[in-house]
Amino acid sequence: MFKKLGFLLMFSLALIACKKESPEDRYIKAFLPKVLTLDSSDIADFKKHMVFNEEGNLTSWNSDMLEKAYKTEDDYTFALLGIYNKLGMNPSKIVLVDSTSNERVLQPGFLDIHSNKIPLSEVADWDALFYITSTNCGICIQDFQQMNELAAKHANKGIKFVAIFDKVQNIENYKKGTSFQTLGFLNEDWIILQKNIFLPYLTQKYEDRLGFPFIFFRKNGIDLGQYPKSSDKAEINQYILDQYEVKNDQ
Repeated sequence: MFKKLGFLLMFSLALIACKKESPEDRYIKAFLPKVLTLDSSDIADFKKHMVFNEEGNLTSWNSDMLEKAYKTEDDYTFALLGIYNKLGMNPSKIVLVDSTSNERVLQPGFLDIHSNKIPLSEVADWDALFYITSTNCGICIQDFQQMNELAAKHANKGIKFVAIFDKVQNIENYKKGTSFQTLGFLNEDWIILQKNIFLPYLTQKYEDRLGFPFIFFRKNGIDLGQYPKSSDKAEINQYILDQYEVKNDQ
């Protein structure tokens, strides 16, 4: 009997605690979890400056504390993009102005194989087949030649072929190995980018746990919701024929 009463008391206290959770706490837990890595005084300061609109979306916050929680520029930009997206905004770049009117520009994007940054907004607008792959994946490297054949076959179509590697630095090491001698690599028909935390803005379906390889398509700025396996060559070929127009070179 006492055990049962004790359980009921603990359950009731848990319900009360949940009911007392503030909008600030809920938002931070759901969308800005790294804020919880700050010390208690910093968390309290961040929560004090949080302002929400009628839809429950964050409209004002302490930028210094947010940057303290999201330490790298990519992490900080990713956190800001999440806030802006919930407000219905999708900025190609974020301009920050400090108290002395100094501007700082954050531009989310992907690095290509030559370490040039290509803006996320530009990549997101590509009509393309995106191929998430790796030089450390046996299935992936066995697919390289077939993927080259696919890109060559559709050179006259209005579609880009974009390979997103986990680490482009590994490509040069791969080219020094024996696998490269027999299986080759993606050719110049492919745009090669390095994967980073902005990948979910291209497709919400992709998660790290899915592994490599992974294929998805975009057209007219949206994810088409088609995710064939790299082994489904006939399906991929037919989908390109059905969805992408022949290029008009005139």
